[in-house]
Amino acid sequence: MGVYARTDLERGIFKAPAGTAAAVRGALETAASFTDVQHTDLVKNGLVNGIRREPGAGIVVAASRTLSTDTRWWFVNVRLLFNFVKTSLRDGLRFVRQEPHTEELRRNVRLNVVTPFLLALWRRGAFTNPRWRSSLAAAGAAFAAAREARVDRLCDGLGLRHDLVAR
Repeated sequence: MGVYARTDLERGIFKAPAGTAAAVRGALETAASFTDVQHTDLVKNGLVNGIRREPGAGIVVAASRTLSTDTRWWFVNVRLLFNFVKTSLRDGLRFVRQEPHTEELRRNVRLNVVTPFLLALWRRGAFTNPRWRSSLAAAGAAFAAAREARVDRLCDGLGLRHDLVAR
């Protein structure tokens, strides 16, 4: 199993697949060694996640950056969490397309689908805000987007921001 998949399974999709918990199992050696300064340069300027030997941890993935130049998507765990939320809500809200878009439907979707789903993620540590109501406060306004089942606007409306994701 790969490091990213193992991190998702063992620690959660919202945890960075890097550091001492991201050991490359079965690896005996790395092809090159880098100083901390060289590794920082690789990550920041080369957008490369170095694989390094760490004392006491073995060979690990030492960073979890994406290739994105958009600072909201710099970290792998942030991108994975947003993709997970987006596809889960898209799939879980398919039935909304077939229903009359009433205030009752929006309230039921908010209270019975979206809030429990996001609350479960919050309880597992996915969002850094210690008050779950703050993390989910924008949910009410988001359901205008549910009229068209536009999950990307729904996520935006829910206030799921990269700075609320645990690192």
